[in-house]
Amino acid sequence: QGLPAIIKAFVISKLQLLEIPRTGHRVEGVSLESKGQKFYHGGRKGMRRGQFILSPVITGAKSLREFGNHLTDKTKVYVTTEYNAALLYAAGVNGCVYEVSPVGDLNHDPDCLTEGLSFACDRAQIVKVHSVSRRTIEMCQEVLLYGQ
Repeated sequence: QGLPAIIKAFVISKLQLLEIPRTGHRVEGVSLESKGQKFYHGGRKGMRRGQFILSPVITGAKSLREFGNHLTDKTKVYVTTEYNAALLYAAGVNGCVYEVSPVGDLNHDPDCLTEGLSFACDRAQIVKVHSVSRRTIEMCQEVLLYGQ
């Protein structure tokens, strides 16, 4: 059984620089509350509602810059408007998905070709923690490794 099409499309867009259909909207310089948009961050397990996700420069965590993505800004936290996109990043660290409220200006992620999908912010406050099953993590890892 395969993964939902949006997960496959996101992986392909990241690995092969192809666009996927736009599902969000650009929110640079606009407050989250005024648009009602949900944002997600995929990361390591262990954080709780109300805590802040901080940038790799502050926490010492690895960023995608260490894996060859030189467009990644280590002083920023990256959030997405798509749960499944965050799920892929969570799968990379056997983690979970956090629903977050971005703090600071939202700036379009220059690495993402799909406008409205990925943004950088100063930090993000956790609104809700979404646990991810082991099987879902394994399926996402399979897509990340083999693209299928």
